[in-house]
Amino acid sequence: MRNVGFQEAMKSGQFDCFIFNDVDTIIEDDRNIFYCNRDMVRHLVSAINRDYYRLPYYTLVGGIIGFTAEQFQRINGYSNLFFVWGAEDDDLYRRIISEGYLIERPPELIAAVTTLKHTADPVFKARMTIYNSIDGYYMSDGLNSLEYEVLDFKRMKLFTWIHIDVNEHAIKKLLF
Repeated sequence: MRNVGFQEAMKSGQFDCFIFNDVDTIIEDDRNIFYCNRDMVRHLVSAINRDYYRLPYYTLVGGIIGFTAEQFQRINGYSNLFFVWGAEDDDLYRRIISEGYLIERPPELIAAVTTLKHTADPVFKARMTIYNSIDGYYMSDGLNSLEYEVLDFKRMKLFTWIHIDVNEHAIKKLLF
């Protein structure tokens, strides 16, 4: 969905900053400004409530992250092989590092977030199998291999609603 959002936004204008914000992640301090850094990928999460206001691991880039258009294109966006929840952010970290980007994070007091409670998806282990299988394939899986059909498109005052169709089985056949 994030790759689709990026592609559709690029069709409608020239944007210089893309912020991807998980629906279950809420900033706690309005000084945590959403902007992009031309030199580094900007991860807007430095402390998470459910992890006692720490990052559970240093390589975490989930929650809220900002890219310039150039950065997002250079890493080839997100993998298209992950559906629903889990491991896509770990793959994103590999893409960022593989392209030589550093990650900027605001101070913990400013970049604290609340993550709403949710149950881990029972097929998380299957996602880890995908994650382990695609190491090094980021240049052939992402924006450049994105396939979807727009079924409905509505531009609203505060958001754009895009209903798409993605053939998950066809995409996963590429891997297995």
